[in-house]
Amino acid sequence: MSPRLAAILGLAAPVTFVTGIVLGDLAQPDAFSPANDDISDLGALTASASNVAMVPVFLAALLVVRGLPAVVYRRVLDGPHTAIAGIMQATSLPFIVAATAIGMDLGLIDAAASAALIGAGLLSVLVFPVGGLALLRRAAAPAADVPQAPAPRPAAGMAGELL
Repeated sequence: MSPRLAAILGLAAPVTFVTGIVLGDLAQPDAFSPANDDISDLGALTASASNVAMVPVFLAALLVVRGLPAVVYRRVLDGPHTAIAGIMQATSLPFIVAATAIGMDLGLIDAAASAALIGAGLLSVLVFPVGGLALLRRAAAPAADVPQAPAPRPAAGMAGELL
């Protein structure tokens, strides 16, 4: 993939995400108000230290649960690239937001746990891609330092005789 296409797709992703949120908000019934019906509660998250401590625990759980399946790639990728794939696929936010909203509506999850899960998802979207790209650059750096062998010259009787 060319760097220009990757940059365009990287810019299109947040626009698509925000457009989905706006369209989803417009599709909600009149009883729902984004101003009054919060998906997460920052006050509940910061009410106690144990609530705040859930964020890194959930972030680590995301890395394990969503990143560990990258071990399957070990057959086709080397170790560093497998780790990078695991880190990149561990990012998750939209599913967490939807799942916590449903869980809160059903009374299965409280506001603090919901906010901690959403905070971990938000951190995963911000931190994991940066970490994965840093590892990718580090993995690519040693390959760039290895001198490349010159291309073999065509043997007589091949392309040399055509000229």
